[in-house]
Amino acid sequence: MKNLAIALLFLLCTCMAFAASDGNQLLHDCQVSIHAEDTGTLLEREEIPATYCVAVVHGVSDLAQVWGGVEYPLGWTEAQGIRVVVAYLERHPESLHKRDTLLIYTALREAFPKK
Repeated sequence: MKNLAIALLFLLCTCMAFAASDGNQLLHDCQVSIHAEDTGTLLEREEIPATYCVAVVHGVSDLAQVWGGVEYPLGWTEAQGIRVVVAYLERHPESLHKRDTLLIYTALREAFPKK
């Protein structure tokens, strides 16, 4: 059952990658995720956007360490990474047309450069 749930989540995120592929949608989705974390509530219609944000930031943050250029501090969390991404997107509205994964990597590399 757990494997089925993981497979369905992977399929969902893969399908959503085509729907939420730019910074505009990523900003919205991650704002939903932050709101859910801050309030402890998540409406049914917010589940997919919030899940997409968490999944794509998680994936890119893991790959960013492998690719290099990023070094997370001790105690770093994915929730912190999501906030870093949202802050970056809000500071760079001129880049919101770019691919979401590129924007995530750029935000994380700017915030946590490898020393």
